Amino acid sequence: MWEVGKLDFHFKVADPYSVKPTHGSLGMGGSMQVHISYNPTVTGSQIQDMVLQYDTGEDVSIELSGNATDANVRLEKTLLKLDTTYITMSTQKSITIHNRSNIVVHYQWKKFATIMEEKKYQRYAVYGFGEGGGRRDAGFY
Repeated sequence: MWEVGKLDFHFKVADPYSVKPTHGSLGMGGSMQVHISYNPTVTGSQIQDMVLQYDTGEDVSIELSGNATDANVRLEKTLLKLDTTYITMSTQKSITIHNRSNIVVHYQWKKFATIMEEKKYQRYAVYGFGEGGGRRDAGFY
């Protein structure tokens, strides 16, 4: 008779993939279900390795592959001109979103067209960094 311990492990994966749980332990003959999610921010194929690291120091690579396409979702109009109004008053118009795809689409209104534009703005507005990586107010101290 001998003692059989448990095997501890954790996963390493980068965006646009994620894994739950990120770590765990298994006893002899044990198994567990792992959920891998793919949340792309650009269209096209994305392939990368997820690494399973055992507490013994052994690493096992698992190839992940995902493909993202644009859904056929469009706005009724590309320009919405609001009527002239007076200060302290308001004006309203409606716009229609058409989903001509066979999938349920979750959406939200955003200020920027792409995630790259949003991150560029955040670097500049929040941290004070411009295109070249320098401070926007450099030289004014």
